[in-house]
Amino acid sequence: MFVTAGISDTVIAIRDKLRGKIGQTKVKRYWPGKAPEWADDNDEDGDIRMSRAAALDKSFPKQDDVSDSVRKDDPRLRRLAESRIDNQEEDEDALEERRRRIREKLLLRQQEEAALLPEEEEEEVRRRRRGGGGGGGGGI
Repeated sequence: MFVTAGISDTVIAIRDKLRGKIGQTKVKRYWPGKAPEWADDNDEDGDIRMSRAAALDKSFPKQDDVSDSVRKDDPRLRRLAESRIDNQEEDEDALEERRRRIREKLLLRQQEEAALLPEEEEEEVRRRRRGGGGGGGGGI
C-alpha cells in the first residue's frame, strides 16, 4: 500500500468526521451466561418453525406410519426382505472367510520370521569369527 493512499484515507476519515457522518457507537460486550437482547426475537421464530414442521408431519405422514399388514401381504416385499437376510448371512460368511485368510497369512509370516531368525544369528556369528566384528556398533 502506498503512503499516499494511507494519507488520503486519513484525510477522508477526518473530513467525514467533521461533517458528522462518523460517530462513536457503544459496543455491547459479551457476558458469558447472559443472553443477548436480540435472543428473545429468535425464540418466536423457532416456535413458528416448529409449528410449521408439525403441520407438515400431519399433512404428509412418513412411510413408517403405513400399516405392517400391507407390507406383509405384498409377496414382492416379502421376497425382498428374505433376500436381504440371505445377503446379510452371505456377507457375514465372506467376512469370516476373509478374517480367516488374514489370520493364516499372519501366522505364516510369523513362522517364516521365526525360521529366518536362527539363520541370521548364525550369519552374524560367522562374520564375527572372520574378524570383521559384524558392524554392530559404529565407532565415533
